[in-house]
Amino acid sequence: MVSTREYAFESSHTCHRLSTFDPVKIQILDDTQRGLLIQRRLPAASVHSFCTQLELADVHHPEMVSSLLLLCLLIEVFKREGSILNRRHEMYERLVQGLLVIQSSNG
Repeated sequence: MVSTREYAFESSHTCHRLSTFDPVKIQILDDTQRGLLIQRRLPAASVHSFCTQLELADVHHPEMVSSLLLLCLLIEVFKREGSILNRRHEMYERLVQGLLVIQSSNG
């Protein structure tokens, strides 16, 4: 299980749920690492637009920009939709929808 919300794990653990899981801290990306990841995962023509939208997301949701997991998810949604979703639940929904489309087309 992967989560960027440590407080949720701690709360579940206190309530005797997830007792067999040990938390591992996901390293936060610095600016250089974030830039390299974006350049490797997106076509050069899309990088500027993505980074502009990412700056706006950073103001409202800094964890979505500094987390490797969430940044990778944002990139995948951006590749499909051309925009970054600022609400985490919308991002997850779009990713699941995309996976279902891929799965159904592979039959």
